[in-house]
Amino acid sequence: MLKGKRLGFIYPNEYFVKPIISHFSDSNEVISLHYKDSSYEKIEEIIKWADLVFFDWAAEALIRASRDIEKGGTKIVCRLHSNELFNGKADNIEWPFVDRIIFVNRSTKLMLSSQKQIKDDKCVVINNGVDLTSFKYKPRERNYKIGFSGNLNMWKNFPLALQCIQAASQHLNSRYTLHIAGELEDARSDLYYNYYKTKSKLPIVEYGRLSPSDMPNWYNDMDIILSTSLFEGCPVSIFEGMACGCVPIIHRWPGVEYLYDPCITFDSIAVFMQILHNLESSYKEVQKVILEEAKYHNINKMFKEIDSVLEGVLDDN
Repeated sequence: MLKGKRLGFIYPNEYFVKPIISHFSDSNEVISLHYKDSSYEKIEEIIKWADLVFFDWAAEALIRASRDIEKGGTKIVCRLHSNELFNGKADNIEWPFVDRIIFVNRSTKLMLSSQKQIKDDKCVVINNGVDLTSFKYKPRERNYKIGFSGNLNMWKNFPLALQCIQAASQHLNSRYTLHIAGELEDARSDLYYNYYKTKSKLPIVEYGRLSPSDMPNWYNDMDIILSTSLFEGCPVSIFEGMACGCVPIIHRWPGVEYLYDPCITFDSIAVFMQILHNLESSYKEVQKVILEEAKYHNINKMFKEIDSVLEGVLDDN
C-alpha cells in the first residue's frame, strides 16, 4: 500500500472520488480540491507540492493544467469516466502531460486511445467499486418493483424505461411498477415524461433525488434495477443495486459486454419482456448469482488496483 507520499486530488464531483481520498489519507499526506470553487493558482500550488496528483474526471482543471502548468517531477494520473468523451473535454487535454490514464471500462479506453493514439502502456482499466459495508442485501419477498436510479435526461434514454414499464405492467404482470430515484433535468424531458405517463396511465412512483445514505434502503425495496442508457462508463448505481439483491436488466450500450452477462442485457422491448418472463420462475436463483457477482466489484478491490497504479507511476523514471 502506498505510504508517506504527498498526494493531490482534484475533482468536480466528490461522490466517486471521496472513498479513494479517504483510503489514501490514512497513510499519506493528502490535499483535495473541488476545483469549481477554486482558482487556477490553487491547482498550480497542488501540482508543485505533490508527488502525484490524481485528477478525477478529464475535465476543466486538467485541460488548463495540461496547457498552462509545468508539472516538473510531479506525476499526473487521470481517471476518465465517460462523459468527457462526448462533451469535448477529452479533446482539449494535452495528453502527454498525463503519466497514466485510468479508464472505468474497456470501451472508453478503446475510444480514447484510438482517437488520440495513446500508447497502451499509459492506459489501465479499473472498474468502479461498491462499498459492501454500506450496500447490503436484506432478505425480502418479491414485490415486482423495478427501480430506476439517476436523473431523467435524454442520454439516460428514459423514454425506453417508460416503454419497458408499460409493456411489463400491461402485458406480463400488472404488479410491475416503476420506482424513480432522480429528477427531471430539462424541459423537453419533463414535457415528454408527463405526457407519456398520463397518456399511458403508467404505474410510477417518484422519489426525487435521494441522499446517498437513503439509497441502500431504496435498493432493498426493489426487485430489479433497470438501466436504459445510451452509453455508460461503469455505472456505480447498478453495482449498488446488485449488492442489495436487485437483479439488473440493462439496455445494450456499446461496451456493456465488458461488464455484464448477456442474459441480463436487452436491445428491444421483446428481449426485455423475455428476461422478465424468465425471471418469473428463476428470480431467486438469478438473485443468488447477482449477489456473488457484486462481491467481485467490491470497492476494496478497486482500492488495491488504484494503489498498484499509483505505486507504479511513482516508480517510473
